[in-house]
Amino acid sequence: MSTVTQEAPLTTGPDGAADATGIGAAAAPYWLDRPERPEPLPCHTGDAVCDLAVVGGGYTGLWTALLAKRRHPGLDVFLIEQDTCGGAAGGRNGGFCSPSLTHGLPNGLARRPDEIAAFQRLGADNLASFQRDLEEYGIDCGFTMAGKVSVAATPWQAQGLRAYAALARRQGEPAELLDQDRLRAYVDSPAWTTRLWQPHYVLLDPARLAWGRRAACLAAGVRIAEQTRVTGMDTRADRNRVRLSTPYGTVAARRTAPATNAFPPPLRRLSLATVPVYDYALTTQPLTDAQLASIGWTGEHGITDAGNQFHYLRKTGDNRVLWGGYDAIYHYGGTYDEPLTKRPETFAKPAGQFRRTFPQVTRTSLRMIRRAPVPFPPEPVRWLGIQATRWSMAREDETGRRNLWLRSLDRLGLGFDS
Repeated sequence: MSTVTQEAPLTTGPDGAADATGIGAAAAPYWLDRPERPEPLPCHTGDAVCDLAVVGGGYTGLWTALLAKRRHPGLDVFLIEQDTCGGAAGGRNGGFCSPSLTHGLPNGLARRPDEIAAFQRLGADNLASFQRDLEEYGIDCGFTMAGKVSVAATPWQAQGLRAYAALARRQGEPAELLDQDRLRAYVDSPAWTTRLWQPHYVLLDPARLAWGRRAACLAAGVRIAEQTRVTGMDTRADRNRVRLSTPYGTVAARRTAPATNAFPPPLRRLSLATVPVYDYALTTQPLTDAQLASIGWTGEHGITDAGNQFHYLRKTGDNRVLWGGYDAIYHYGGTYDEPLTKRPETFAKPAGQFRRTFPQVTRTSLRMIRRAPVPFPPEPVRWLGIQATRWSMAREDETGRRNLWLRSLDRLGLGFDS
């Protein structure tokens, strides 16, 4: 998702789709809006039987199906996805990959102090295993141990980063505070002061990760039906199988694995386990090396700020900057609807925050760009004004003279030309 400025226009997707954001940008997910996106698989029709039915084709569902086939190659695994695999949060996130299983060391230490050492060890092992699996299945998703810089915009955020650095040292987690002389080598913005460097962070392409897992599942013999919504789950009709209902058929499975993330789950009681919160991201047009140098961002590392409502930003392979986070929105009743992903108010807010953070690449001098256009008046004044202008322009073509009406428009800066 994205927005536009002048020299470093925030936008999204290479196809220049029509603006649905209210701020002059194409509202299409950047990672998914590419020609290499695989064609959707057919939806499920008729009745099917399987050993394991996986409901949901995001990261969890795809990995569940693939691991099931790896452990039990003879298992008949059927994955059912209501859209396309990776088409929701899996293909639209920022592409940051952390070794933490507790959403950060301080959070884990506060909630599970007696288990934090085990969490740290398991998190490191999990990331290493993840990388080995990518290599085993030949999944090219741009996996790069690029590191992450956390930045502070306020004195209390700076204090929090200093406390994190001390805590990381005690727990054996690599983290380093950057002094004033070194911080500009990572990013240079008037909005930020203290920086914390964490080398064990991975950046990757989230859509290519999902597509790669999907391809690996198909190669392993997993059956996948896309564009198929599970509308019900019956656990009582047959003691040996669970029956899943879809609009065009059923699936009877010995076991099921719900993997719907924040979407409505097939079992109603699971709906209390998650809530859908909308997080938005913008991407710029490709920046030049000079523009990136002007903000001191010459490395490949990712960046987050230290606020509770934080931003995350990173570069893409074609030198865009992805800027996301901050305005996380929950809609009453846990509503999920695709139009809610195109929320103009939320796009406008991070667009302004991006401009204030990096004025080096978003300044423009043209008043035409900085000033909003004068709106047309409502009807019937609009109709009368346009007709008077058309008549006056036709008269000028005949006589060579601009009448009082056209001269008045000129003085107001409202002249018209084709």
